[in-house]
Amino acid sequence: MHKSKRKYFQEKNPELNESTLDYLADFYDIWIQSGVDIRFTFSNHPENPSEVVQFTIFGHHEIENPKILTFIQQIPHFFPNLTNIHIVYDFLSELPISYQKLHRLDALIIGGDRFSKLSDFIFTAFPKLETFILNRSSLCNIPNDICRLKKLTYLEIQDLPNLFFLPNSIGKLLHLEELRLIDNNILRLPDTLVQCSSLRKIYLTQREDILYFPPKIKDKLHLLTSDINRWKVYESLRQEEKFTTILQKLMVNPEYILSYKETRILMNSKTPNQRNLLEQYGNHPQIQHILIKTLDDFIVNNADSKIIL
Repeated sequence: MHKSKRKYFQEKNPELNESTLDYLADFYDIWIQSGVDIRFTFSNHPENPSEVVQFTIFGHHEIENPKILTFIQQIPHFFPNLTNIHIVYDFLSELPISYQKLHRLDALIIGGDRFSKLSDFIFTAFPKLETFILNRSSLCNIPNDICRLKKLTYLEIQDLPNLFFLPNSIGKLLHLEELRLIDNNILRLPDTLVQCSSLRKIYLTQREDILYFPPKIKDKLHLLTSDINRWKVYESLRQEEKFTTILQKLMVNPEYILSYKETRILMNSKTPNQRNLLEQYGNHPQIQHILIKTLDDFIVNNADSKIIL
């Protein structure tokens, strides 16, 4: 199995050395076992079509896996030419310092339930950064140094419940074209926003208690509705993602033993898409056997539990 995974990455990029191939093959298993979505995107450039240019890791789960944190820290060593990074991982508190070597980075998406610090080097090490998205964090302020991202054209700050204000220095982002402030608790927008000469659109979650925004930006302001329905949609998407991840585990490893929680997620499938997926994966004899066996074990071991089919 390990050899087949190495072969997959080697075919993608024949120039990968042995240690990098082992690295990718080993962490492929971590992706399957932990339910974390890890992806690599290769360049389509004719001069180097097999170069890894984008790294994505996305996961919501309750158990910390130290190997994933090690994996995240080592990424720049193996892929120094990354231009796009998307890391939303619940157990990451800040972007590791090893990432300051990625001078070609032009898009950065970071966040997670424990993400609590914007590393200083973010504002100095990425001179080409054009897109910056901060998604889910306990941060309570955005540093004034954000103005040092001179080429920034797109800034999105989403789901920071402790964020109430933006720094005045944001007005120095002269190339900023779009600003999105979604599901935060921002009370006012700084007057300096009018100095962002390239700014075309500002998306802001509509709130009854927002106190102030500069009159001169009113024509650029787009208010978005935030209510219980949007939250329900978000939760539905998260459940759909978990459901699909479990089925992927079973497809890759028919001997995988479902946990109690995973079993309940499969049993409580409600949407038409989930039912269709169950039927699709269930046609595979080994998967069908595992699902039936797990269901029988679940019923036997939890006879007093209320099972919702």
